[in-house]
Amino acid sequence: MSILVRPLPKISESFLLIKIEQFVELVNSEASFRKISNNELLRILTFNLNQCLALYEPKTFDYSEHINAFWYGCDQLGLLDSGYYNGLRLSEAEIECLINHIRQYSQQKEFKRKVSDRCYQTKQNRQSLENHIRQQQEKYSRLLVVRVDFGYAKEKQDVIKITDVYTHLEMMNRERDG
Repeated sequence: MSILVRPLPKISESFLLIKIEQFVELVNSEASFRKISNNELLRILTFNLNQCLALYEPKTFDYSEHINAFWYGCDQLGLLDSGYYNGLRLSEAEIECLINHIRQYSQQKEFKRKVSDRCYQTKQNRQSLENHIRQQQEKYSRLLVVRVDFGYAKEKQDVIKITDVYTHLEMMNRERDG
């Protein structure tokens, strides 16, 4: 008897990282274990756990506090050591353990401080940009501020890696600075 195995669809790295952050926020919202275990986010993460684990590159990237909380939980379960999960669904006990480790990590003063610092820095950056634009508009009356959003074609989003994005940004900055 042969078993037909379908290849798992490739999901973009940014999608998975966003889902990890949302999952950690759900865990920290004091939601019950039942609510978390029945949540779509958990299904997405456990179904794509190998892809999630493949994103772990601490020497290359500096992750947000929420992503670090997820890595901590995975590390406590021994998932980061192997770099590959056996493909089975996490048991209810493993899920509860992951949730507890994420909550434990998220209750640390350092975690809360970094979240607060990131929010503060974001606010400062926005205010600084607004002040700079205001000063430039006062100096140059005909100044037009243009916001340019870059993105990737929808059909390419699942193959673009985060390292590709950084490479493209560096190339764009080099061209601009020319």
